[in-house]
Order: sequence, then structure tokens, then C-alpha cells
Amino acid sequence: MLRQAIAAALTHVRQQQRVVLTDLEEGVTAAHLSRIERSERGVTVEKLDEIARQLGVHPLTLLALAYGADEVVRPTDLLKQVSKEVGTLGGSIAPLAIRPETRTHSRVAAANERREEVQRLKSQGLTKAEVARELGVSKQTVGRHW
Repeated sequence: MLRQAIAAALTHVRQQQRVVLTDLEEGVTAAHLSRIERSERGVTVEKLDEIARQLGVHPLTLLALAYGADEVVRPTDLLKQVSKEVGTLGGSIAPLAIRPETRTHSRVAAANERREEVQRLKSQGLTKAEVARELGVSKQTVGRHW
């Protein structure tokens, strides 16, 4: 039901702002937004942020409208509740500090390590087949890191 509520919120805001699908700039295609508005596609937080900015509203505006529709409450009442909750969690003191992500996913780390091994052996003059035998992987894997 939330997908339909987000679709309704996006459609409403776009119509209120008098924005047609083709007015959107790079990063948000008319086709993609159309599928979101027809509830055929979900939307990531990042994409919702991008869409909201292009529509000239804050992403929380879209979410307030969507959750208001989903929970059948006025968006303004919902925002009052959210403001109260943020205050009780200490969020009204100062913005939270965002720490940069320092951990790399294990698969990404393994791929980076593999790439370094392949490049090291390549610099020694080994062929793809020789590198594959040396590392015990397929030639296709070596080719991806070549």
C-alpha cells in the first residue's frame, strides 16, 4: 500500500507544481517516474530525494503526504508527531554527525584484492592463462581484472 501512497504523493506534488514528466532533468527519466507514479516501481531513498529536489520540495514533504495517505491521517498531524518524536530522541539539540563509511563490503574488498593480484602478475609479464593458473581462478575472472 505504501508504493501506491508514494505514487499518489508524487503525482499530487508534480501536478501542484505544474511539472510535466518531460520537465525533469537528468537522473530522473520521465519513463521511470511514470512507472513509479503508476505503482509499477518502488523508489529508493536516494531517487526519492532526487525527484523531490527536482520538484522543488523537501523529500520529507513527499513522505509526509505518502504516509498521511497510507495511514489516513493529515500530513500536518503526522509531522507534528514526527517533530515530537525527534525531540524526545535528542534530535532537536543539533544535527546528527554523519560519519563517512570506512568499511568496505567483503565482496568489494575481495575483488579489489584479486584485481591487485592480477595486475601484479600481469606486470611481471604473465599471460592471462598463466595468471589464472597461478591464482587458481578462471581466465574469465582474470579478464575482468586485466
